[in-house]
Amino acid sequence: MDISMDMLERMDTQDVFDYCASHMLMQGKRGCDERGKCMYRAPGGGRCAVGFLIPDSIYSPIMEHRYAGDLAAMLETTWYGHRFARFLRAHIGLLHELQAIHDGREPGAWQTELYALAQRRGLDVTVVRLLRNPVRVVLAARETTLAGTRPSQPMFYAVPLPSFMEADHGSKKHEETREVSTA
Repeated sequence: MDISMDMLERMDTQDVFDYCASHMLMQGKRGCDERGKCMYRAPGGGRCAVGFLIPDSIYSPIMEHRYAGDLAAMLETTWYGHRFARFLRAHIGLLHELQAIHDGREPGAWQTELYALAQRRGLDVTVVRLLRNPVRVVLAARETTLAGTRPSQPMFYAVPLPSFMEADHGSKKHEETREVSTA
């Protein structure tokens, strides 16, 4: 699912952290070009932490190899990018820290680094805990299927929807969870 500007503009700091952290941990590898340089959108579909937040309608290869602050400066005077630039500026400190984790740490250290980042910023760590070892869970489910046997219990986990994705149903608070199968 492509993220929209409307969704981005409803995100608070916790939502930005949850969105980026969950995508990073589920991807489980850096989004890099053939020379190993991190990219917002890498060949093969990988993305960096901030790359997950760039709507398809705004993305251009000219954005590559720039820090989030430089990207905001480049986009703020364009008719198509000024709203995204405002979003980047509102969350620039967090985005720089997420980029530093993605670009400067091995993927195996991301969970620990994301947990520490959340603690420093006073953010909830539920998403980081839920996605502790997503690659191992997916591989375990795949190996079970490849071996021709089915797991005795389906592997599911419930992830609360971030507030920016919740439907607006008047004044009544609406909470949802979605189930994601790892099998």
